[in-house]
Amino acid sequence: MVDTGSVGLRLQRSALKHPERFAAMAGPDAHALAECYRFVSSAAWGIVTRVDLRLAAIQASSIPIQIVDESNASYGDHPRPDSCLKGSKPTSNGTLGIAAVSLNDCKDPCFISLKTPRYYQCAVDGCTPVARAVAANFRVVHPIAALPSDNNGYVLDVQPVPESGATAARGTLTLGIGTQQNNVLDVTNVVDLAPNGTFTTVWNGQSYPASYFDTGTEEYYFATAPVGVQECGSHWCATPEAEFSATLKGQTTDATAKLRVGDSATLVRNGKGAFRNVAIVAHRDSRAVVWGMPFFIGRKVFVKLTDGSGGSGNAYYAFSNAVFP
Repeated sequence: MVDTGSVGLRLQRSALKHPERFAAMAGPDAHALAECYRFVSSAAWGIVTRVDLRLAAIQASSIPIQIVDESNASYGDHPRPDSCLKGSKPTSNGTLGIAAVSLNDCKDPCFISLKTPRYYQCAVDGCTPVARAVAANFRVVHPIAALPSDNNGYVLDVQPVPESGATAARGTLTLGIGTQQNNVLDVTNVVDLAPNGTFTTVWNGQSYPASYFDTGTEEYYFATAPVGVQECGSHWCATPEAEFSATLKGQTTDATAKLRVGDSATLVRNGKGAFRNVAIVAHRDSRAVVWGMPFFIGRKVFVKLTDGSGGSGNAYYAFSNAVFP
């Protein structure tokens, strides 16, 4: 799964032919290093290991990634601790986490509260949280930023789908921005991101300052909707399909993005997997519009990575207008 909302390559143990060949790297105290990486509704538990990673024809050598154990598995030298119990069944062979505003999966100084610890060291008596700041060389890294070239961002170009959805939507992930003939920046809608990856969405007369883009979310999420869109259970529904515009306000740049809302509740029951127009009712107090995978379908989207300096370091999203067949 390509996930613009997380950082790091995380491979499911069950997807590897020989998982035993991947040994945990040594952590700050020379014990086996493991991680509990928390997503919105689950937590990925497993060892941190070093691999040579090749994307397209470009190789990054000896970079830290995570090998994710299944939700109920417990492997002898690194059992899932009680503080990381929100496992889930795999929905893919792994996650390619390529968020824009961090070069590894824990920003400096990387000290995570022991109420929700992230990095652990494992010995014969179990795994315990690292109780201090974790140095950058022990953290899972951004898999594109770690490449020796074409590493300043990427282009997602997902083909359009009809109103009724599609079983799948084909697309490409192109490495780099402005580094090759096939990744020249040729769009004009630009939203530069805050240090935490957010921006403000002005939508239906309200502002949502904690909005973000996320291919790992299958729907749009928003708390209120314009006339013509009704709540249908946990979804937003419009019949016929309705088109709207929202203003996306970055740190220094603004853009306009169109979105469509269809009969979401019916669409998600039809067994297809790719939609341009499904939306979920967010909590009324939500400060975010989540621009999930429907935003990316039918659009060419450039994602510029942080340059590693303080703040977001010129990270941005630049995108074409949506194509609706």
